[in-house]
Amino acid sequence: MIRTLLYTSILIVLLLSGCSKWNLDDKIIQPTEPGGSTPSSLVIFGSKDKKVYALNAATGAKYWEFITNGGTINTSAAFASGTVFVAGFDSYIYAIDAASGARRWSKLAAGDKFESSPVVADGVLYLGNDDKRFFALDAATGNEKWRFTAGGKIIPSPALANGLLYFGCDDGKVYALRTDGTQAWTFPTGGYILSSPTVSGGTVYIGSSDRKLYAIEASTGKQKWVATLADKVNSCPIVVGTTVYVGCDDGKLYAVSASAGTILWTTIKTGSFMGGSPTHSNGVIFVGSGDNKVYAFDANSGTKKWEFATNNEVYASPAVSNGLVYIGSNDGKMYCLDAATGTKKWEFATGDQVYATPLILVNGAVNGDYPSISPILN
Repeated sequence: MIRTLLYTSILIVLLLSGCSKWNLDDKIIQPTEPGGSTPSSLVIFGSKDKKVYALNAATGAKYWEFITNGGTINTSAAFASGTVFVAGFDSYIYAIDAASGARRWSKLAAGDKFESSPVVADGVLYLGNDDKRFFALDAATGNEKWRFTAGGKIIPSPALANGLLYFGCDDGKVYALRTDGTQAWTFPTGGYILSSPTVSGGTVYIGSSDRKLYAIEASTGKQKWVATLADKVNSCPIVVGTTVYVGCDDGKLYAVSASAGTILWTTIKTGSFMGGSPTHSNGVIFVGSGDNKVYAFDANSGTKKWEFATNNEVYASPAVSNGLVYIGSNDGKMYCLDAATGTKKWEFATGDQVYATPLILVNGAVNGDYPSISPILN
């Protein structure tokens, strides 16, 4: 029973956050009411309480909230043309006006819940579903363009690079699809995949529950190398320069050579599994842990710089903007921390657990550093 609950919990985390690029938008968010004032910076995220929130990034004050049709929002948001896109456990996909929180459209798109976060590019929204289907939808209307059926639940989030969509599946395979929905290749691993892929330098990096981190040639699906870690690799890797950083269920953050797969160092062991994905900013790696804490590690050595305790497990992945770390916790709160010290600036309580990586908008454009989890790759 405990193993089942843990598996389910970790699943939810990694979607939160998949791999792909944000679509930057220069549209300035306008006040929603005459004479009103829109914060210059917004933090937007979903909660298990079935709502999406927009907060003043500086103060944590609520600006708007959006109520779903009844679906938990554990996925991270995609953003384009002033619109926030989220997917829920109610099988709906929502397009929300970023300025006002008003519904632009919503679609009952699938027969099961969405744990995969969407990615949007060139007016098309891409994401997978627990009913084994991967969707391409028109971002303006929500109308389906095509669908692809995989061999299992598509829990991780997709990455889009060089005209191909990459995602992992609980059938143990990595899939590469062309943007017309046809399959380019598949790559087998030895276990179910909850890790979302990162694509860098023509290579797909992805973890598996078989305790391995894989480097796969992005164009052909051929293995470049494999690194064996001490436990399941459900975290989404990030690539910074020549190093891949990834969390592991043994409670450690690993630094791995991007070219050879050699393990360069590991951090101290945290008190529990590290299923959430790391974020890099200014030479520091930020990551949450199942021991209820948020950690900051030196990116060169793995030395711990600080830790911050929440009141429950931290499955979520952080976003970093203007020297501040934004991260949710299973205690139902979104936290804003000083990136240099870990000091809490503010906290905002929702009605339930927060798994989603927040979207940071500054003057209507995506800002900050993100993990490589669907739509969040900076």
